[in-house]
Amino acid sequence: MVLFIGMMVIISLLSTSSAGRNDALVVIATILIILALLINSLGFALWIRKSMKRLLNGTKPLKYKHKYPAIVALVDGGYVISMAQRKPALVPGAGLQPWATAASGREPRTHVIPKSYGLYDDSPLIVEESPDLERLLNSDEPPVIQTLSDRNRSFWEEVASTEAKRTSLLIGYLQHPDPDIRIRTMEYAAMSASSRVTQVLVDILGSDPSSTVKIAAAKTIWEREKESNCDFTIRCLKDEIDYGTERSTVGPTRAKGAMRLLIEHAPDQDRREAVKELIRSKGIHDI
Repeated sequence: MVLFIGMMVIISLLSTSSAGRNDALVVIATILIILALLINSLGFALWIRKSMKRLLNGTKPLKYKHKYPAIVALVDGGYVISMAQRKPALVPGAGLQPWATAASGREPRTHVIPKSYGLYDDSPLIVEESPDLERLLNSDEPPVIQTLSDRNRSFWEEVASTEAKRTSLLIGYLQHPDPDIRIRTMEYAAMSASSRVTQVLVDILGSDPSSTVKIAAAKTIWEREKESNCDFTIRCLKDEIDYGTERSTVGPTRAKGAMRLLIEHAPDQDRREAVKELIRSKGIHDI
Protein backbone atom coordinates (compact mmCIF):
# COMPACT_ATOMS: atom_id res chain seq x y z
CA MET A 1 0.00 0.00 0.00
CA VAL A 2 2.80 2.44 0.93
CA LEU A 3 4.56 1.54 -2.32
CA PHE A 4 1.41 2.30 -4.33
CA ILE A 5 0.82 5.65 -2.60
CA GLY A 6 4.45 6.68 -3.18
CA MET A 7 4.18 5.90 -6.89
CA MET A 8 0.95 7.87 -7.21
CA VAL A 9 2.53 10.85 -5.42
CA ILE A 10 5.49 10.89 -7.82
CA ILE A 11 3.22 10.68 -10.88
CA SER A 12 0.99 13.50 -9.65
CA LEU A 13 3.98 15.69 -8.77
CA LEU A 14 5.63 15.19 -12.11
CA SER A 15 2.43 16.37 -13.82
CA THR A 16 2.52 19.75 -12.02
CA SER A 17 4.80 22.72 -12.81
CA SER A 18 6.14 23.90 -9.44
CA ALA A 19 9.67 22.50 -9.83
CA GLY A 20 11.36 23.57 -6.58
CA ARG A 21 8.59 22.45 -4.27
CA ASN A 22 7.95 19.28 -6.21
CA ASP A 23 11.62 18.24 -6.14
CA ALA A 24 11.50 17.98 -2.35
CA LEU A 25 8.25 16.05 -2.47
CA VAL A 26 9.68 13.69 -5.10
CA VAL A 27 12.58 12.96 -2.75
CA ILE A 28 10.13 12.25 0.09
CA ALA A 29 8.06 9.97 -2.12
CA THR A 30 11.18 8.14 -3.29
CA ILE A 31 12.21 7.59 0.33
CA LEU A 32 8.74 6.22 1.03
CA ILE A 33 9.10 3.75 -1.86
CA ILE A 34 12.51 2.59 -0.63
CA LEU A 35 11.13 2.13 2.90
CA ALA A 36 8.21 0.14 1.49
CA LEU A 37 10.57 -2.17 -0.36
CA LEU A 38 12.70 -2.66 2.77
CA ILE A 39 9.63 -3.40 4.88
CA ASN A 40 8.42 -5.93 2.30
CA SER A 41 11.83 -7.66 2.25
CA LEU A 42 11.96 -7.65 6.05
CA GLY A 43 8.51 -9.21 6.22
CA PHE A 44 9.61 -12.00 3.92
CA ALA A 45 12.78 -12.61 5.95
CA LEU A 46 10.75 -12.75 9.17
CA TRP A 47 8.38 -15.22 7.51
CA ILE A 48 11.29 -17.51 6.63
CA ARG A 49 12.59 -17.30 10.21
CA LYS A 50 9.17 -18.04 11.72
CA SER A 51 8.53 -20.84 9.22
CA MET A 52 11.84 -22.51 10.09
CA LYS A 53 11.06 -22.30 13.81
CA ARG A 54 7.67 -23.87 13.33
CA LEU A 55 9.10 -26.66 11.17
CA LEU A 56 11.82 -27.42 13.70
CA ASN A 57 9.20 -27.50 16.45
CA GLY A 58 7.24 -30.11 14.52
CA THR A 59 4.51 -27.92 12.99
CA LYS A 60 3.73 -27.04 9.40
CA PRO A 61 5.60 -24.18 7.69
CA LEU A 62 3.62 -20.98 7.36
CA LYS A 63 2.13 -20.14 3.99
CA TYR A 64 3.56 -16.82 2.83
CA LYS A 65 0.60 -14.65 1.91
CA HIS A 66 2.32 -12.92 -0.99
CA LYS A 67 3.59 -14.28 -4.29
CA TYR A 68 6.58 -16.26 -3.00
CA PRO A 69 5.73 -19.98 -3.06
CA ALA A 70 8.18 -22.01 -1.02
CA ILE A 71 8.79 -25.56 0.04
CA VAL A 72 10.85 -26.57 3.04
CA ALA A 73 12.49 -30.00 2.86
CA LEU A 74 15.01 -31.95 4.90
CA VAL A 75 18.27 -32.40 3.00
CA ASP A 76 21.67 -33.46 4.32
CA GLY A 77 20.63 -32.89 7.90
CA GLY A 78 19.67 -29.24 7.29
CA TYR A 79 16.75 -27.25 5.95
CA VAL A 80 16.54 -25.67 2.53
CA ILE A 81 14.07 -23.09 1.23
CA SER A 82 13.32 -23.96 -2.38
CA MET A 83 11.77 -20.98 -4.18
CA ALA A 84 9.61 -21.01 -7.30
CA GLN A 85 8.17 -24.47 -6.65
CA ARG A 86 4.42 -24.68 -6.39
CA LYS A 87 4.14 -28.40 -5.64
CA PRO A 88 6.17 -30.52 -3.24
CA ALA A 89 8.39 -33.11 -4.89
CA LEU A 90 10.57 -35.96 -3.70
CA VAL A 91 13.89 -35.24 -5.39
CA PRO A 92 17.18 -37.13 -5.11
CA GLY A 93 19.01 -36.07 -1.98
CA ALA A 94 20.39 -37.58 1.15
CA GLY A 95 17.71 -38.20 3.73
CA LEU A 96 15.04 -36.33 1.79
CA GLN A 97 11.69 -37.24 3.29
CA PRO A 98 8.29 -37.17 1.57
CA TRP A 99 6.59 -33.81 2.09
CA ALA A 100 3.72 -35.50 3.91
CA THR A 101 6.15 -36.73 6.56
CA ALA A 102 7.99 -33.43 6.91
CA ALA A 103 4.76 -31.47 7.22
CA SER A 104 2.85 -33.94 9.37
CA GLY A 105 3.85 -32.43 12.68
CA ARG A 106 6.38 -35.19 13.45
CA GLU A 107 10.14 -35.34 13.12
CA PRO A 108 11.19 -37.09 9.88
CA ARG A 109 12.14 -40.61 10.93
CA THR A 110 15.45 -41.75 9.47
CA HIS A 111 18.61 -43.63 10.44
CA VAL A 112 22.17 -42.86 9.43
CA ILE A 113 24.12 -45.86 8.12
CA PRO A 114 27.85 -45.02 8.34
CA LYS A 115 29.23 -47.86 6.20
CA SER A 116 28.69 -47.42 2.45
CA TYR A 117 30.79 -50.39 1.20
CA GLY A 118 32.68 -48.35 -1.38
CA LEU A 119 29.71 -46.54 -2.95
CA TYR A 120 31.55 -43.76 -4.78
CA ASP A 121 32.89 -42.26 -1.55
CA ASP A 122 32.58 -42.86 2.19
CA SER A 123 29.57 -40.59 2.74
CA PRO A 124 26.95 -42.26 4.97
CA LEU A 125 23.59 -43.57 3.82
CA ILE A 126 20.23 -42.30 5.09
CA VAL A 127 17.43 -44.86 5.41
CA GLU A 128 13.80 -44.46 6.38
CA GLU A 129 12.70 -45.93 9.69
CA SER A 130 9.59 -47.51 8.16
CA PRO A 131 10.32 -47.92 4.45
CA ASP A 132 8.05 -49.14 1.70
CA LEU A 133 10.67 -51.51 0.28
CA GLU A 134 8.58 -52.60 -2.67
CA ARG A 135 8.11 -48.99 -3.77
CA LEU A 136 11.76 -48.11 -3.21
CA LEU A 137 13.36 -51.13 -4.84
CA ASN A 138 10.95 -51.59 -7.74
CA SER A 139 10.85 -47.94 -8.72
CA ASP A 140 12.05 -46.94 -12.19
CA GLU A 141 13.68 -43.92 -10.53
CA PRO A 142 15.05 -45.11 -7.17
CA PRO A 143 15.95 -42.33 -4.73
CA VAL A 144 19.55 -41.55 -3.86
CA ILE A 145 20.20 -42.33 -0.19
CA GLN A 146 23.90 -41.55 0.05
CA THR A 147 24.57 -38.18 1.66
CA LEU A 148 25.46 -35.85 -1.18
CA SER A 149 28.94 -34.34 -1.08
CA ASP A 150 31.07 -32.23 -3.41
CA ARG A 151 32.75 -35.42 -4.58
CA ASN A 152 29.71 -37.61 -5.26
CA ARG A 153 26.99 -35.12 -6.23
CA SER A 154 27.67 -35.09 -9.98
CA PHE A 155 27.90 -38.91 -10.01
CA TRP A 156 24.50 -39.46 -8.37
CA GLU A 157 22.75 -36.65 -10.24
CA GLU A 158 24.21 -37.18 -13.73
CA VAL A 159 26.01 -40.53 -14.08
CA ALA A 160 24.61 -43.19 -11.73
CA SER A 161 22.45 -45.86 -13.34
CA THR A 162 19.17 -47.12 -11.94
CA GLU A 163 20.95 -50.33 -10.93
CA ALA A 164 23.61 -48.39 -9.01
CA LYS A 165 20.88 -46.59 -7.08
CA ARG A 166 19.13 -49.90 -6.31
CA THR A 167 22.44 -51.32 -5.10
CA SER A 168 22.83 -48.37 -2.73
CA LEU A 169 19.32 -49.01 -1.41
CA LEU A 170 20.13 -52.67 -0.78
CA ILE A 171 23.38 -51.79 1.00
CA GLY A 172 21.58 -49.26 3.18
CA TYR A 173 18.53 -51.33 4.11
CA LEU A 174 20.53 -54.53 4.69
CA GLN A 175 22.14 -52.55 7.53
CA HIS A 176 18.85 -51.15 8.88
CA PRO A 177 18.57 -51.21 12.70
CA ASP A 178 15.33 -53.20 12.49
CA PRO A 179 16.10 -56.94 11.95
CA ASP A 180 12.75 -57.50 10.22
CA ILE A 181 13.64 -54.88 7.61
CA ARG A 182 17.07 -56.46 7.12
CA ILE A 183 15.36 -59.81 6.45
CA ARG A 184 12.78 -58.28 4.10
CA THR A 185 15.54 -56.53 2.16
CA MET A 186 17.22 -59.90 1.57
CA GLU A 187 14.28 -60.93 -0.63
CA TYR A 188 15.42 -58.23 -3.07
CA ALA A 189 19.14 -58.79 -2.44
CA ALA A 190 18.73 -62.36 -3.70
CA MET A 191 18.16 -60.95 -7.20
CA SER A 192 21.19 -58.62 -7.17
CA ALA A 193 24.48 -59.55 -8.82
CA SER A 194 26.47 -56.83 -7.02
CA SER A 195 29.64 -57.98 -5.26
CA ARG A 196 29.13 -55.11 -2.78
CA VAL A 197 25.78 -56.63 -1.78
CA THR A 198 27.56 -59.97 -1.33
CA GLN A 199 30.06 -58.33 1.02
CA VAL A 200 27.23 -56.89 3.12
CA LEU A 201 25.63 -60.34 3.29
CA VAL A 202 28.97 -61.88 4.31
CA ASP A 203 29.27 -59.37 7.15
CA ILE A 204 25.69 -60.09 8.23
CA LEU A 205 26.33 -63.83 8.09
CA GLY A 206 29.36 -63.46 10.32
CA SER A 207 28.47 -60.66 12.70
CA ASP A 208 24.77 -59.81 12.82
CA PRO A 209 23.46 -59.80 16.42
CA SER A 210 20.31 -61.67 15.37
CA SER A 211 20.61 -65.41 14.71
CA THR A 212 17.41 -65.21 12.64
CA VAL A 213 18.97 -62.59 10.39
CA LYS A 214 22.12 -64.70 10.03
CA ILE A 215 20.08 -67.70 8.91
CA ALA A 216 18.21 -65.52 6.40
CA ALA A 217 21.57 -64.27 5.09
CA ALA A 218 22.81 -67.85 4.63
CA LYS A 219 19.70 -68.77 2.64
CA THR A 220 19.97 -65.59 0.55
CA ILE A 221 23.61 -66.29 -0.27
CA TRP A 222 22.65 -69.79 -1.40
CA GLU A 223 19.98 -68.30 -3.69
CA ARG A 224 22.55 -65.96 -5.21
CA GLU A 225 25.43 -68.47 -5.49
CA LYS A 226 23.80 -71.85 -5.81
CA GLU A 227 25.54 -72.72 -9.06
CA SER A 228 28.99 -72.05 -7.59
CA ASN A 229 28.27 -73.58 -4.16
CA CYS A 230 28.84 -70.16 -2.57
CA ASP A 231 32.40 -69.92 -3.90
CA PHE A 232 32.63 -66.12 -3.74
CA THR A 233 31.34 -66.01 -0.16
CA ILE A 234 33.70 -68.82 0.91
CA ARG A 235 36.63 -66.89 -0.56
CA CYS A 236 35.56 -63.76 1.35
CA LEU A 237 35.35 -65.75 4.59
CA LYS A 238 38.72 -67.39 3.87
CA ASP A 239 40.26 -63.89 3.63
CA GLU A 240 38.74 -63.08 7.03
CA ILE A 241 40.37 -66.19 8.50
CA ASP A 242 43.75 -65.48 6.90
CA TYR A 243 43.97 -61.70 7.27
CA GLY A 244 41.30 -60.57 9.72
CA THR A 245 41.52 -60.20 13.47
CA GLU A 246 38.97 -60.77 16.19
CA ARG A 247 38.43 -57.00 16.18
CA SER A 248 37.42 -57.08 12.49
CA THR A 249 33.76 -56.90 11.50
CA VAL A 250 33.82 -60.67 10.95
CA GLY A 251 37.29 -62.00 11.82
CA PRO A 252 38.54 -65.61 11.94
CA THR A 253 36.24 -67.10 14.59
CA ARG A 254 33.05 -65.56 13.22
CA ALA A 255 34.08 -66.45 9.65
CA LYS A 256 34.23 -70.14 10.62
CA GLY A 257 30.81 -69.80 12.25
CA ALA A 258 29.51 -68.29 9.01
CA MET A 259 30.82 -71.27 7.06
CA ARG A 260 28.99 -73.61 9.43
CA LEU A 261 25.77 -71.72 8.75
CA LEU A 262 26.27 -72.10 5.00
CA ILE A 263 26.73 -75.86 5.47
CA GLU A 264 23.73 -76.15 7.79
CA HIS A 265 21.38 -74.21 5.52
CA ALA A 266 22.41 -75.63 2.18
CA PRO A 267 19.33 -76.31 0.03
CA ASP A 268 19.99 -80.08 -0.19
CA GLN A 269 22.45 -82.79 0.82
CA ASP A 270 24.38 -82.64 -2.43
CA ARG A 271 24.99 -78.91 -2.01
CA ARG A 272 25.91 -79.46 1.62
CA GLU A 273 28.62 -81.94 0.69
CA ALA A 274 29.79 -79.74 -2.17
CA VAL A 275 30.30 -76.69 0.04
CA LYS A 276 32.09 -78.82 2.65
CA GLU A 277 34.49 -80.01 -0.05
CA LEU A 278 34.97 -76.43 -1.26
CA ILE A 279 35.87 -75.31 2.25
CA ARG A 280 38.36 -78.17 2.65
CA SER A 281 39.91 -77.27 -0.70
CA LYS A 282 40.71 -73.83 0.76
CA GLY A 283 42.80 -75.53 3.46
CA ILE A 284 40.21 -75.18 6.22
CA HIS A 285 39.59 -78.46 8.06
CA ASP A 286 38.26 -77.43 11.49
CA ILE A 287 34.71 -76.50 10.52
